[in-house]
Amino acid sequence: MKRRLVKRLQGEFAKLVALGVACFFTCLSLGTPILFRKRQPHSEQEAAVASRLSRLGLHVGFIAIFAVLGGALRGFNLLLIVAGLLVGALILQWRFSRRIVELLKLTRIEPSDAFSGTPFTLIFTVSNLSRWIPAWLILLEDKISPPAELKHLQPVAGQCGVGFLLPNSRRECQYQCVIHQRGRYHLGPTKLSTGFPFGFSTARKRPGGQEADVYIYPRLLNLSPQWQRIIDSRSGGLASTSKRSGVSEGDFYGLREWQHGDSRRWVHWRTTARLDQLAVRQFEQQRRHEMCLLLDASFLATAEQGAAEQGAAEQQVERAIRLAATLVMKLSQVPSNRITLVVVGRETKQMVVTSAPHSLRDAMRLLAEVAPAPVTNLVPALATGLGLAGSGRPILVVSPHTPDEDRLTSSALELRADQLDLRWLGMDGGAAQALIVGDALDATA
Repeated sequence: MKRRLVKRLQGEFAKLVALGVACFFTCLSLGTPILFRKRQPHSEQEAAVASRLSRLGLHVGFIAIFAVLGGALRGFNLLLIVAGLLVGALILQWRFSRRIVELLKLTRIEPSDAFSGTPFTLIFTVSNLSRWIPAWLILLEDKISPPAELKHLQPVAGQCGVGFLLPNSRRECQYQCVIHQRGRYHLGPTKLSTGFPFGFSTARKRPGGQEADVYIYPRLLNLSPQWQRIIDSRSGGLASTSKRSGVSEGDFYGLREWQHGDSRRWVHWRTTARLDQLAVRQFEQQRRHEMCLLLDASFLATAEQGAAEQGAAEQQVERAIRLAATLVMKLSQVPSNRITLVVVGRETKQMVVTSAPHSLRDAMRLLAEVAPAPVTNLVPALATGLGLAGSGRPILVVSPHTPDEDRLTSSALELRADQLDLRWLGMDGGAAQALIVGDALDATA
């Protein structure tokens, strides 16, 4: 009788210990984040935090349920203690990971534009707003969505993370990305998540206001070292009326003896002292281009074309866009140049390109977003370009096709190709073959 009473008391004591352990972990998990709670602005509380059990958490929960049922039915007190420990650990995981994510603030650093096929970096700043709780194992997922025109591409996610973040501190995390097709890509939404401390569940949130766009410029081509001579030469299949800039606007070329009429500002005093006679700097005269660059981003759409022919036509259009982008980059390096860019695609757009950074950026963004369209008449675009550039300016047409007189003649407008200083640069022509050497990436690989 006495032994039964002792055994029963031991069983009740074990149940109390299991209940106490479960209550301890529950109070710890619920009370710790509340004690260390920091009042946040309303803007930081807009992003809702969601929690989801991981595969490990599902396994632990199944074991806890099995332990509770086994201990209750069979009277195994040890199983009840194990169940209390597991349930307390699950609750602690849920509350702690959730609170860590609630106290995180994410800021995206404005991304810069990049060229197709060139790695670029996307940078974020993660801040811990808590006064007491550090943050561990923070994972950031950033969604990258392609333009609507690239229907064959699916959105992808870039990832980076922060291992440890002290209270009231911030750290940068970044990842590199390489995009091989031009266009305007959308960045976001961004997710912040953590599975600390046990990995039984994952708490995540989507901070608002962190979406942005990044422009991927067309990949540049390698041009021949004589590309300027080819552009300036009429015999090469191109035309451009250009003016020589002043000698002070050129690049340094060498030294020569002083001649009557040279400016005193050009005297190279060190060489003069060494040679005991006046020596002046000589500058290489540059060309000042004032021209209209027209990009013909069109393709031939016929029912007889197969998949291979259609793919080859699209590659020719992309090559023409890349050549136009390369010429814009090259010509804009000279401050005195003034290029009128006209893009004929799904929409006809035009702008004046100078050496100013914002002007060059707008021109490259325009070329990044151009959408090819079926072949159309070019006379309205030519009239628009000449109206912006001025009459009498040379016109360079970059096109994937061979010249077509019908596309350069219009009865509605009094403008004919034979009345213009116009040269056609087709991708299959000899001038284009002499101008293009290869891809820019091939030279740097």
